[in-house]
Amino acid sequence: MILFEQHSLYEIMYHFIFYSFLGWVVESSFKSLLYGKVINSGFLRGPFIPIYAIGALTVYTLFYPIRENTAMLFILGVISMSILEYLVGFIMEKTFNTRWWDYTGNFMNIRR
Repeated sequence: MILFEQHSLYEIMYHFIFYSFLGWVVESSFKSLLYGKVINSGFLRGPFIPIYAIGALTVYTLFYPIRENTAMLFILGVISMSILEYLVGFIMEKTFNTRWWDYTGNFMNIRR
């Protein structure tokens, strides 16, 4: 895999932590603005949401060869991350018997 051939384990870990934190900042900020109060997103202790890091590293790894084709990269990124979010949501719902995110009533919601 390209990601592991070009980067050390420390760089991968750094990117994982960075994108987990960045995802938390963006999501918490968006929700805080939307609801008009401070919202701490995520289910972990601390400012991290690992699904963003998994998504970023997955897109980087899988689609590195087409990095110059911005439109295709965007389309494949959206599709692959939608599938990832659906699968992770399904697994977490079955594992913890609760919904960690809920899009009920939203446009293009699947399964409800």
